[in-house]
Amino acid sequence: MIEPVEVDITEIPIYWINLDDAVERRERMESLFKKHGFKNVTRVPGVKHERGLMGCGLAFLNAFEQAPDCGFIILEDDCVETENFETKIKIPNNTDAFYLGISAWARYNNQSGPFLHGSPVAPGIVRIANMLSAHAIYYRSKRYVNACVEQVKHFIHELEDHHDIGFANIMGNFNVYCNEKPILYQSSSENVTKIILSPKEDG
Repeated sequence: MIEPVEVDITEIPIYWINLDDAVERRERMESLFKKHGFKNVTRVPGVKHERGLMGCGLAFLNAFEQAPDCGFIILEDDCVETENFETKIKIPNNTDAFYLGISAWARYNNQSGPFLHGSPVAPGIVRIANMLSAHAIYYRSKRYVNACVEQVKHFIHELEDHHDIGFANIMGNFNVYCNEKPILYQSSSENVTKIILSPKEDG
C-alpha cells in the first residue's frame, strides 16, 4: 500500500469551463467556490461549436494555456458536490493526476463501456488505468499535463472525437488515482458519475 499525503484543494488553482449563456451553471459553481472558500478560481469561457465535443476540447486547450505547468485543477461547469465532498483529500505522493470526479465508463479495445481497470493502493484510493471522465481532474505533474494537451489536440484537430478517450488511452502510463467515493459528480452524466467505485484487482 502507498502512504498518501494530504492536500487542500482550496489552495490549488482552479480553472473552470463555462459557456457565457450557461448562467445557472455559473451561479451554481460560484456558489460552490464561495461556500468552501476556494482561494484561486479562474473562469474559462466555453467555446461554442456546431459539434459540441469540438467546443469542449477547444475550451480545455484554453484552460491548459492559462494554467501553470502543473499543480492545478480543471472543472467543467456541471460539477456538483457529492455527500462525500471535503476540501482536504489524501493522495499518493507519486500522483500524476487525481480524479476528483469519476465515471463507471471506461475504454478497452477501442470500445467504451463498463470496462474499468483499477486496483486499490490505499484505503479508499484506487489507481485507475482507462477511465472515461474529464469533468474534475487535479493535474499534478508536468509530464501528465503535456501528455493530456497532446491528446486534446490530437482528438479535436485530427480525429474530431471526445478528448477524454485520449486521456483514457494514456492513463495506464501514469500514476493516476481517484477516491472510491468521489467528491464531485457531473450533473449531465449523473447516472455514471455519481457512483462508488469497487474495482477488481488488476491481474
